[in-house]
Amino acid sequence: MSDMHMHEKIRKVTEAAKEGKNVSERSKNIGFILFLLFVSIFTLVLIALIAGFIINKSFVAAAVAALITFYLMFFVYKLITTKNITSL
Repeated sequence: MSDMHMHEKIRKVTEAAKEGKNVSERSKNIGFILFLLFVSIFTLVLIALIAGFIINKSFVAAAVAALITFYLMFFVYKLITTKNITSL
């Protein structure tokens, strides 16, 4: 019996996540801020990795890591500056 209740709760959460109507704006903002925080930390790690590659004279690896970093920064820039997320 409890399995059916859990199944119903999961179905309701799935519907809310798909529609986004039941999620408050505050929760969306907190989620976006946490996403930006983790992406920023990852970007800093990639920048440190690029510096390490340059110090070790591995310029091809540094260029690849730099391309990934710039793409990630452009992606975050587009997310921040967009008016409507579905227009991306």
